[in-house]
Amino acid sequence: RRFRRSRCFRGGGGGTVGGSSSEMTIAEETTSDPPCPYKAWVSGHYSEGDMIEASGEVFKCKDYPYSQWCGMRGYQPRVDMHWEMAWKLEGDCSVVVEAADVVTVPPTPGPTPNPIPR
Repeated sequence: RRFRRSRCFRGGGGGTVGGSSSEMTIAEETTSDPPCPYKAWVSGHYSEGDMIEASGEVFKCKDYPYSQWCGMRGYQPRVDMHWEMAWKLEGDCSVVVEAADVVTVPPTPGPTPNPIPR
């Protein structure tokens, strides 16, 4: 989620009360991005092609033999020194999710010979 800082002034009639203002800061949600559908990295077993989320980015476990390192300590994406040996950055979570939602349907070879009336 992303937040924006807003200022709110207390006082009546659009002015200040007694020549002073009382300022408070509030947080207001400005976007409604869906949460990333991929789980965060945890130490354990991963297979080649597994996808995880870290800091709003999506990572894909590389093919064998590199996939052996995906769940090992020392290979956590963006945290440990050798993460690029096991993981491939796929991109920002919202972009990867949007791309995954696109479905390509091949065209039919011609008109349907006997369409079903509705």
